[in-house]
Amino acid sequence: MSRRRSATVSKLPILLLGIMSIASFGGPFGLVWILSGGRRSGWPPDRLVEWASLLGVSGLVVGLLMLLLALSLANLKAMKAETESEREGAKP
Repeated sequence: MSRRRSATVSKLPILLLGIMSIASFGGPFGLVWILSGGRRSGWPPDRLVEWASLLGVSGLVVGLLMLLLALSLANLKAMKAETESEREGAKP
């Protein structure tokens, strides 16, 4: 009987999840701080830096989400292939 070893977890997804959490929770506070400046402190933003920060924070969160989903699917596919190869090796 073979003993299964515990899977090693890559640090990249955990790091990306941490960055996405900071951007998701801190981003709105940063946007409120940036939007409070300028001639008008309301919507729509009147300065280019306000639009750039809005698109930057939104793009960062969406990009990290897509990257984490891609890493998750790749990990799932690798785990499935490993499980199938173990099943093939266990057959008499």
